Amino acid sequence: MNAIIDFVRDSHAGPLTRDHLTTRLDLHNIKHQYNINCMEKDQDYTNSVFYWVAEMETEEHNPVLCFNSQGENSDHAGFEKNDFLLGIQTQFQQMFVKYAQKLVCVDATHGTNSYDFQLVTVLVIDNYDEGIPVACLISNKESADILRIRERCGDPKAEIFASDDAEAYHNAWVSSFSRPGRKLFCSWHVDRSWRREIGAHIKDKGQQA
Repeated sequence: MNAIIDFVRDSHAGPLTRDHLTTRLDLHNIKHQYNINCMEKDQDYTNSVFYWVAEMETEEHNPVLCFNSQGENSDHAGFEKNDFLLGIQTQFQQMFVKYAQKLVCVDATHGTNSYDFQLVTVLVIDNYDEGIPVACLISNKESADILRIRERCGDPKAEIFASDDAEAYHNAWVSSFSRPGRKLFCSWHVDRSWRREIGAHIKDKGQQA
């Protein structure tokens, strides 16, 4: 919108017209009238996602790794008719090829939306130890079956695989890729597991500490 407003105002070389007084509100009204929106393709969220996926599949680089809409029969193992699945990897995220040999981290974010969908992220680290998300999976369920998605980038033969203390991610990884040299757990999950087990076996607070 800023680019449009700048273009309109920079084009003022003659008599002032109504067009030269265009505001952001005017542009919002035009978007609404002609249903122009680069993100929301339809007022119904299900249709909007379906249209977006169909549009992306026509692009030279299709970022959609896999897709299954709720209410449709699925070709994906472990999926039922009412399950949702959307896997995405952009062209930039193919940095996976360059850095996955060092370390691959897989983790999920829960409870971030009203649909109770989970966001599973695959992440690598670069030469400066900065994290780079290289693929993501949005789904209503979390199991080894749906995580068996071999990236379009081949087998990276990762030295280290890091995740939480659930086995699903590691099982899914080794079912599609070479077994990593080492398996690491997230320190937060290790600490939580220790606290949970200590609380279950030792009732005295002082002894727990």
